[in-house]
Order: sequence, then C-alpha cells, then structure tokens
Amino acid sequence: MRAGALRHQITLEQPAETIASGDASVAYTTVATVWAQLEGLVGTNRGGLTAEAEYRVRIRHRADVNPRWRLGIAGTNRKLGLLSAVDPDGRGRELVLLAREII
Repeated sequence: MRAGALRHQITLEQPAETIASGDASVAYTTVATVWAQLEGLVGTNRGGLTAEAEYRVRIRHRADVNPRWRLGIAGTNRKLGLLSAVDPDGRGRELVLLAREII
C-alpha cells in the first residue's frame, strides 16, 4: 500500500454496551485515529427520506478491527458502520473495510 493513497484521517470506534436503569444502550469509544484511503462504491436514495452510501476503506493492518466497530471521518460528523474487515492477501500488510453510511 502506498502511503500517498492514505489521504483521509478516520477514527476507529469500538462499541461498549452500558446498562442504566434497566435500559441497555451502546456508546462508542475511539480506539485509534489512522490514515485511510476512502473509495465511494455505490449510493442509493430511499424514497427521498434516507440515503445510503457504501465505501471501500483501506488502512494499514490491525488485528483488532471487527465488523461491530464503526468509523468516523475526521473533521466531519459522519459515521460509517462496518460491514466487513478483510486482510485481502493474508500477509498482514493492509485491511480492507466495507462500510455503509446512512444519511
């Protein structure tokens, strides 16, 4: 992976479930801020009320990322939910994440 392709800063956020007064809620904690390559794949408009966009995100390899996590795009309020996290060649050099943003 070329370093010049990693132009976007993203945050990796891990969920933590908390129970207060019998109600469960999920809060996200930032684990790391990393450089990434973002590539838009497809966008869908759902009847004018909501829209979805899917992205391929490439980062340097990390063993701790899993599909329950979400991504934040630095400098914005945008959050992307992870669909998958794959080491494409099994060599531990990069991680390819598929993510979806619901707008």
